[in-house]
Amino acid sequence: MPTYRRTFSGCLEEIRTVRGWTRDVLGGSSRVDDAALIVSELSANAVVHTASGVGTGTFEVCLTPTGRHILISVADIGGTARAPRLQHPGEEDTRGRGLGMVSALADRVEIRGGVDGHTVTVSLTHVPGPSETALRAP
Repeated sequence: MPTYRRTFSGCLEEIRTVRGWTRDVLGGSSRVDDAALIVSELSANAVVHTASGVGTGTFEVCLTPTGRHILISVADIGGTARAPRLQHPGEEDTRGRGLGMVSALADRVEIRGGVDGHTVTVSLTHVPGPSETALRAP
């Protein structure tokens, strides 16, 4: 299967578009809802915590259905040396849960990069729909 790749403007309003695009591409997958939540969380992190969310910043989302797996990657444009990391927020904390949710849904989470940009790649096992062609580009 091909990789579906799209660059988005670095603003929180764009997250809704990211979710819709993900649902369109992965509509035949048993994990489309999980994938939509994952891209929402990772995209929001890119916008809020990196230069992707400043001025004309952007971030890129890649979706690669590969047989029984879906690979999801979100890449920011950097601006911080601090890599995304799993946090352990307290009960009253209202932030810091995104990567925890992503980790709970995913089979694997990999974080790479540095000050010039980070890429978070997630692997989900899925049951293909009636035919793999149900996974389509919008």
